[in-house]
Amino acid sequence: MTSKLEPYDLSEEKRNLLEQVFSRPASAPVYEVYKKRPESSVLRFRVMFFLSPKDLDKNRHSPAIMEAVLRSIERCWDKFGEGLVAPNEFMHTPSGAMYEVVAIDGKSRGMVASRDIKAGEIILQESPLLLLPPRPAMTVLFFLTLPQQALEAFLLLDNAKPDYNHNTLKADVPIHRLFDLIEGIRYTNTFTASAWPASFDSIGVLLLRGALFNHSDKPNMYHAWNCSKEMYVFMARRDVKKGDALEINYLSPALRSVPSQGQRN
Repeated sequence: MTSKLEPYDLSEEKRNLLEQVFSRPASAPVYEVYKKRPESSVLRFRVMFFLSPKDLDKNRHSPAIMEAVLRSIERCWDKFGEGLVAPNEFMHTPSGAMYEVVAIDGKSRGMVASRDIKAGEIILQESPLLLLPPRPAMTVLFFLTLPQQALEAFLLLDNAKPDYNHNTLKADVPIHRLFDLIEGIRYTNTFTASAWPASFDSIGVLLLRGALFNHSDKPNMYHAWNCSKEMYVFMARRDVKKGDALEINYLSPALRSVPSQGQRN
């Protein structure tokens, strides 16, 4: 059974946690957050700092990945930096969309087709909230470069590891509690970019609306990373009837490109 999803806000506990992190002085420069948009040069220095020498030595494509990560952070500030977009905006169904965001019994929330969809039709194209380089030494710190409203949106995503407490065990302080939340949600919701081109073989892709699609072993959608547009693309792999759940296989890697008509049929 499905019903219209009423967009909801972050819980008071999580909202208070974010407020603590953004209102208190950072205990170390590496934990600094930004209340207003930093200069691009500041973001560049920070991202380079997060990529350890070991990462740079082992991955000859790190410069290209770094630039992609920086572009994703800048886009995030474009969208959320002025507070003009509500953190729960991704839960709203856009006018004219082929999908509808709904509450699904037993699955929290998901997407259903708002009309009949033909095989090969693109259902959603979404720019990532954040791109994450492969195996960085300090993955969680990349999130501290984002505006508070973007982190609030991210914390609205599902968390399959709510009891994760690796950081809190070291010290039960707000920044560590935030890190544990981020790690659980990142683990639950990170897509990977395809191996096209090879430099983006295992880059992590964090989406908001795209993360609302549910999993199926027999999905009715493909998902592919469009490297030139830096967007994740979701398209029908077969005809879908109005009201059918829109599902992907989270265990299969993204396609390297949009399949041809012959591949779709």
